[in-house]
Amino acid sequence: MAATLPELTLRTRALEARATASEQALDEQGVVLGELAALTRKALDGIGRLDRRTETIEGAVAELREDVGGLRENVGELRENVGGLHQNVGGLRENVGELRENVGELRENVGELRENVGGLHQSVGELRENVGGLHQSVGELNRRVTVLEKGQVRLEQGQERLEQGQTRLEEGMAQVLARLDQLTGSA
Repeated sequence: MAATLPELTLRTRALEARATASEQALDEQGVVLGELAALTRKALDGIGRLDRRTETIEGAVAELREDVGGLRENVGELRENVGGLHQNVGGLRENVGELRENVGELRENVGELRENVGGLHQSVGELRENVGGLHQSVGELNRRVTVLEKGQVRLEQGQERLEQGQTRLEEGMAQVLARLDQLTGSA
């Protein structure tokens, strides 16, 4: 049976409505696909940036590993140097000990010289006929005693300076060792 004009008109309108709905759905799909394409580009750009950052970070990590290796080598060398400093301090202590012994001997010598000067003074009183020659000898001995006493004072001052230097050196070494421990602990 043949369709009537009103039926055909209804069908045409229904088809047009479907076509319009399909066009709208296609338009909406196009918009959604455009947005999806934009999001995909952004995601790909983000992935590219992440790849570049990853490469940069990997390079920095490699450099950091090299730096840590160099630092470990430097710490080893520094420990060897500190060991050498310990040996030097031991030698310095021996030298200070010898210096103390020398000062002690010098004090004994000064004491003996003073005793000798005292004895010479007594001899001068007893040997007045040789006063001229003995007087010169006493003057020379007094001058030597003065020189020795000044030398003793200088030696004692030098000993004090050496002890102060030794104390500062030990404090400096303690600071270096503490810094080494900090560096080793943080590496």
